[in-house]
Amino acid sequence: MKRMVLFVLVLLAALAPSASAADFSSTNLTPYLIINTRYFFVEVENPSAPTVQESNQFLTHGGAYFFTSSTRTGTAVPQSAIVQGIATARQLRAMRSRLNALNIRGMTSCEQIVNPAVQIVRDLVWYSVDGQRNAFTVVTGRGTTGLPSCPANVLEALNAINVLATQVHDNPGTEILTS
Repeated sequence: MKRMVLFVLVLLAALAPSASAADFSSTNLTPYLIINTRYFFVEVENPSAPTVQESNQFLTHGGAYFFTSSTRTGTAVPQSAIVQGIATARQLRAMRSRLNALNIRGMTSCEQIVNPAVQIVRDLVWYSVDGQRNAFTVVTGRGTTGLPSCPANVLEALNAINVLATQVHDNPGTEILTS
């Protein structure tokens, strides 16, 4: 519920006029990619104060990008971040091309075993322009889910998405709010 409220606040902020904000009025806001991520990390030195982060990414077919994040370590006050911006046509085209080449349409849930102290669960939903969708989960961490091992194309797709997110963060007009 908290994640949904934060996501709605980001969408409302995107619609509010601002002198420095990206202009979404002529942007196609049809969903292209939605990623909900839950990150759990336990430090060996301080196992009673795990770091928990929940984030949401929303990318539209027109390149509008929204990101919300809430991070808490132990009993500390949570830290939040909200990002809104627009990917350039070139950035969006490059990521779409890469995801299509990696067959995002056919990806299925999988797990990448990395480190027992870390667990990252990413729920992804991809939408095509012709109305098709593919939903799958990628788990990184402990190796306890029983899911098949992630093929290289899934990990490359996550990398392509992260590249686009970094590019949007650096684009002029992108707003980044933190607390």
